Amino acid sequence: MNFREALTSLAWRSGFNRAARALFARRGSFVLGLHGVADKRLPEKPRSAQPSLCRTELEQLLRWTREHFRFLTPDEYFNGESGVLLTFDDGFRNHHENALPILRKYDAPAIFFVPTQHVRNPTDWLPATRRSAEALGPVPETVASDLFDGMSVEALRDCAGEPLLTIGSHTVSHPFMTQLDDETLRRELVDSKNFLETIIDQSVDTFAYPTGDYDERVARAVAAAGYRAAFVEESRGFGLGSYELSRIGIYDVRAAYLSTKLNGLYRRPTKGVLCADEQHR
Repeated sequence: MNFREALTSLAWRSGFNRAARALFARRGSFVLGLHGVADKRLPEKPRSAQPSLCRTELEQLLRWTREHFRFLTPDEYFNGESGVLLTFDDGFRNHHENALPILRKYDAPAIFFVPTQHVRNPTDWLPATRRSAEALGPVPETVASDLFDGMSVEALRDCAGEPLLTIGSHTVSHPFMTQLDDETLRRELVDSKNFLETIIDQSVDTFAYPTGDYDERVARAVAAAGYRAAFVEESRGFGLGSYELSRIGIYDVRAAYLSTKLNGLYRRPTKGVLCADEQHR
């Protein structure tokens, strides 16, 4: 156990996190940033190259969260209600196959942020996904599909029809957005939004920055593309309101870890959020 893990364990076992949560997190909301959800772990393969959670771990996370907070819909979050909003990045097939049944079990709303490249072709993996697959080495096709494939058009439509879910955009190809020229940046934002809206026949108003990479130019481009809000793990504080909504990345489900990340000190809860179209009323 390293120093950080020891400190996290101490904060949990001593009751410090519980007291801090009661004092700092009772009124306000958190947004959790999640990624892939594998069917199960591959113990013989590097954990770092696998999705950050498996089905069992997602269930542990939702069980712990439900014991301490209320799950929020996006509308409840934007209306300033207290609780936790779940978000999942990258539009994996495993979100539909593995995460959705567990979300239903716990009646937990969520936003699925979907890049459209691997909706058009589920095996056209995103760059980071391809690197993970290469790090794992040979795996059966069924396992690769579970870990890395994007959700199909049919699965996306099924998710969009689920009352618990909201579909948001995560660009076309999951690039580093600050490295794009203005026209390529615009296409990544507009083309993904238009494609998703055509497929699901719903408005796509929310966005998540791939890899958390953004600057003021990128955030203003998101606004110009017609999104009402954008999420990032670490806000850079450009003063752009709903285009810099902070999330807490979750990569472990131990109670000590969750208790520390959601004690209200690691990240202060949000107290009232207005979408862009509400800020000027």
